[in-house]
Amino acid sequence: MPQLPSNILLATYRMAFESMSQGFCLLEKVATAAGAPSDFRYLLTNHAFEEQSGLLQVVGKTLRQVLPAVEDSIMAQFEAVALTAQPVKFEGYITSLDRWMEVQVFPITDQVPTPIGVLFTNVTPRKKDQDALRQSEEKYRTLFNSIDEAYVFCQILTDPAGQPLDYRFLEMNPAFERLTGLTIENVLDQTARQAVPGLEDSWIDTYGRVALQGETVRFERRVVALNRWYDVYAGPVGERGSGLFAVVFKDITERKRQQTHQDLLADISEAIADQGDTQEIMSIVGQKLRAVFPISSFSIWQIQSDVDEAYRGLWWSQDQLLPPEKANLLAFFSPDTIRRLRQGENIVIADTQTDAQAHAPAFHALGIGSYLGLPSSREASWKSMLAFFSPVAYDWQPDQVALLTDVMNRLLPRLERVQAEEALRASQARLSAVFESLPIGVAEVDTNGRLVLANREMQRFAPTGIVPARDPERQDRWWAYHPDGRRLVPDEYPGTRALRGERVVPGLEMLYTPEEGPAIWTRVVAVPIREDEGGMTGIVVLITDISELKQAEEALKEAGRRKDEFLAMLAHELRNPLASIRLGIGLLSWTDETDPVHQQTVRLINGQVNHLVRLVDELLDVGRISRGKILLKPERVELGALVSEAIEAIRPQYAALHKQLHLTDSPFPLFIHADSARILQVVTNLLANGLRYTGPQGQVWVNLTAQNGEAMVRVADNGIGLAQDQLEAIFELFVQVDTSLARSQGGLGLGLTLVKRLVEKHGGRVEAFSPGLGQGSEFVICLPLLEEAPKDRSSQVTTASAKPASQRILVIDDNQGLVFLLAQTLRQRGYQVHTCHSGREGLQAAEELRPGVILCDIGMPELDGYETCRVIRQQPWGQEVVLIAITGYGEEEDKQRAKQAGFDAHLVKPIDLQALISLLEELPARE
Repeated sequence: MPQLPSNILLATYRMAFESMSQGFCLLEKVATAAGAPSDFRYLLTNHAFEEQSGLLQVVGKTLRQVLPAVEDSIMAQFEAVALTAQPVKFEGYITSLDRWMEVQVFPITDQVPTPIGVLFTNVTPRKKDQDALRQSEEKYRTLFNSIDEAYVFCQILTDPAGQPLDYRFLEMNPAFERLTGLTIENVLDQTARQAVPGLEDSWIDTYGRVALQGETVRFERRVVALNRWYDVYAGPVGERGSGLFAVVFKDITERKRQQTHQDLLADISEAIADQGDTQEIMSIVGQKLRAVFPISSFSIWQIQSDVDEAYRGLWWSQDQLLPPEKANLLAFFSPDTIRRLRQGENIVIADTQTDAQAHAPAFHALGIGSYLGLPSSREASWKSMLAFFSPVAYDWQPDQVALLTDVMNRLLPRLERVQAEEALRASQARLSAVFESLPIGVAEVDTNGRLVLANREMQRFAPTGIVPARDPERQDRWWAYHPDGRRLVPDEYPGTRALRGERVVPGLEMLYTPEEGPAIWTRVVAVPIREDEGGMTGIVVLITDISELKQAEEALKEAGRRKDEFLAMLAHELRNPLASIRLGIGLLSWTDETDPVHQQTVRLINGQVNHLVRLVDELLDVGRISRGKILLKPERVELGALVSEAIEAIRPQYAALHKQLHLTDSPFPLFIHADSARILQVVTNLLANGLRYTGPQGQVWVNLTAQNGEAMVRVADNGIGLAQDQLEAIFELFVQVDTSLARSQGGLGLGLTLVKRLVEKHGGRVEAFSPGLGQGSEFVICLPLLEEAPKDRSSQVTTASAKPASQRILVIDDNQGLVFLLAQTLRQRGYQVHTCHSGREGLQAAEELRPGVILCDIGMPELDGYETCRVIRQQPWGQEVVLIAITGYGEEEDKQRAKQAGFDAHLVKPIDLQALISLLEELPARE
């Protein structure tokens, strides 16, 4: 390597010297007087010298001149290097500079004393940090050693696969010994499994997650081997994967014990709260105490005040061995113990074989290792005690004795209450036997709705011992209804009403649905029970099973429904032949009008047909009223006009029998709100009744008056009269006056029944009067009178057109005889008539003929009249055709159905020819 010129080399050294970050100075030892402290002169410094030391312009000066109070220890280090030529390194604090220096001193030459070079660095920030850290460590260590919680520093130990196997104790504070019972000397550097044999794996697993996965956890857990509970906080220490972790924990065994005791007390209280059997209560308490304490049995003992004997009451035993019924206290306890028992003190015997309080042989014979006796009262004279027995010696702790005392204070009152309830139930059972033979449910109920006394039949209806109105879980099993169909709410049940002081008599029908079996119809009666002062103490409830009665009622309803169906079918079947007869009679009456015998015969036959028609109508009307299917169409009508119309209609029949019919009209109009057709029927029935029950010279007087806001119609006759016992019965169904005259006139006994029911449906009434048999009778109808001024009747009258609606008529009916007679009758009246015998034939004929009017039967095979009408109405030409239903079905529903199908009118067989002709003339021509 070539040698650099000295001038270049010197410049290089100078550049490096000045660029150093360390402070540097060159010192030489100066001569000092004997005994004086050594000193050094500054020969050279670099630029960093001033930055590191804070000293300026020191060259040529001695060190002690610059730093008079420089530490002797530092000067001694400098002098040693100058005199020995051996380099040194040290850290020192320069008080006058308030700086820590890291110093390196080395000799410059081999001669002594040699000049020395000093390299130094200001390390004051680092030293302050170290001091602060040391002080912090001292503080934390002081805290670490003084806190109540235990602190442990550990390292996890794993298997080759990295799974935690154990952990090692590296450091712990003094509280560790107090909270674990383990000494630090024996545990330090030991593993957990070595220190605590049988330690649960859950501890290793949890700390493994903390140390290896960096989790921080807080939990409560028991160390079974130590019989202690701990509240633990654990977290990782150091870098992830180091396996180091710290644990802070405290002993919560006492808290857990108290919590366990409170939980046990609450559990027992809840478990026995609803129990109603004393032995079951004892069993529940025994099983729960057995899970916490090593007891084999416990029992309640009654203490005799005059003798040293105790008598066993209720008891529980794990092995079902029955304790003795009686025990002599002197055989088991010392006299002093018995004295303390008499004073009501707790008797705690941890070991019956060593404790002086107990007589060991007596307890040994019964296999009792420890005993705890708790008096039920602290008074001087107490009479009962709760005793706990353990087969092994057991150190009863004060908190355990306190817990069992709390158990006793809750157990004994509950047992007393249950025993009282059992006694009450026994009393109720004895009293209930009196009622068991009754076929109805009978119960006395308190003001809370609970059954105090009840028979077996009542248990069917109130199995929970609570009246339905006060039992939310069973209210929906009882149904009852208002007359308008609304369901009763529980506040309207008989029991609730009676509890409010009402008398629910004769009772209310209610439907009850039991848990099993069909629903039961009942009648429920409830009345309040009152004291002499008037206060209510409860109610009496009677429930009668009326299911059989209801079934009979339903059977009657079903029989009535079938009767109505039979009557409707009978009427339909009768109307068809009657229709043919009436048409035939009409046809005969027009064929020969000159033969008087012929005309008389026709009139007689026609009268009998009209009678048969009226009988059929009356049968159907009674059925409708019975079923509530009579629908009135009330309007404002004048009663006098209706009576006059009825008289004029029936007058020919009176004339034919040479009987007189007289009318005395009201001097002013009598307006009522009524169905004119039904009032006309009422008056006609009374006039027909007078015609039937008067002799050859019979007379009937009709009188219209107004009185007390009522319109009155009086119909009197000079006929056969009525006995007094018949004045009410005459209005009943199928009742007739049983005389030869009445029977000769026929009838079913329906007319007056209809009169009464129709008048009542209009808000009126009807009465019968008679002086006696053979002296005539009088019927009086009273109807509410309207007060409004009448309108001009003439303005309401319309004149029907006499012009036929059409000359072409199509008749469709499967009754060929009826079709023939009807066609002939209409042809004689000038109509062009075509006939068909089925719905399908009628559709084809209607398509071809395009008639103006179609008379169509309803009950036809294959295609009935309703469907035939619908098909016709669907045709373009069918919109203008007049369709008239001619049928034996005359119910209101039948008329509505015909209207919905498209019929313009509805006539019931046998057809009233005059009504048919009037209808044909009134309908507008559509041809």
